[in-house]
Amino acid sequence: MRKLAKIILISGLCLGLIRCGSSSTNSNTDAGAAAPTICPVGSTFSNGGCYNGNQLLSLNGVAYNGENTYARNVTINNSDIMQRFLNEFMAICGNYSSTGASCSYYQNGYIRITLQATDIVNPTVARLTIEVWPSSPYVNQGLISAVKFVDLTLFPINNSQGFEGRAYGYPGTISARKLIQFQAGANKLGDANLTFALGYDGVGGGFFANGILNRCTNISCQ
Repeated sequence: MRKLAKIILISGLCLGLIRCGSSSTNSNTDAGAAAPTICPVGSTFSNGGCYNGNQLLSLNGVAYNGENTYARNVTINNSDIMQRFLNEFMAICGNYSSTGASCSYYQNGYIRITLQATDIVNPTVARLTIEVWPSSPYVNQGLISAVKFVDLTLFPINNSQGFEGRAYGYPGTISARKLIQFQAGANKLGDANLTFALGYDGVGGGFFANGILNRCTNISCQ
């Protein structure tokens, strides 16, 4: 268990908030790349800001973070939709993964959700990053972790009291036809926290996770 905690802590520091390299081949990650729709070409996205080297290019950014292991402020409330999300979008388990591992191995594992935006005055886009690890009995059995992100288009909802972000999955995959939704019906970017719901494909209500994302106060968002 100590080993799992150490692995998770290290991975958390490398999640899309800071650009990290890894020598491990036992991972499936798209984190750390510059987002053309968010940051200028050649810059990197970190903790809600665009950086060119050590120079901060945008000043109005914000980042939020939540997970289900330490702060325990993220809850999975629909395991069926969760497993489809892990299979089709994360491609970490099931028939769309390289391992074919059962998605149930990840059902009670670690999940971390991060939302970042470079503008809180007139926000139109935000980056949603999801990190998952298998549950502790399977960490040492060769199962991979995954970090995936998607850039959401933002819309006001609930009479502009909150917002929703929408995007589709990766081109060329089954998730390209599946809607990903992030809703914060009573919060705005810039608030101290976001009470959220995360949905996939709209089947069975669509939403499979909810909780609270807390605004990050340091570069690693811990």
